[in-house]
Amino acid sequence: PFGVDQKYNELIESIPDWDESNPNEAGYRIIRLSRTQLQRVELAFENMVNGLKQKSERQLGEESGDAKFVRELQEVERLLDESEEKGLKAADTAKAQKEGSLDKSSGASNPA
Repeated sequence: PFGVDQKYNELIESIPDWDESNPNEAGYRIIRLSRTQLQRVELAFENMVNGLKQKSERQLGEESGDAKFVRELQEVERLLDESEEKGLKAADTAKAQKEGSLDKSSGASNPA
């Protein structure tokens, strides 16, 4: 990645040797970077992550996971709305039929 390789040799040379015989060896290395070096590393990392994400999306041949999730959520909400509308219409129809049958039965026994 751009910016990382420029000072690579200097960084490699500044790394102290690993002391296998020392049981108190920390198990990790501390490498101090200047602000500019750190920004280059961060930029290279972001470019790497973005490149991997784009490559993954191309390989899948689909839209990103977030966009797919949103699309599926919208479809489920649409289906739920349709289901609720059908349920309300069915309830209204049943109520109207019940009221109609009550009106007929009460109208037959009480002629006006």
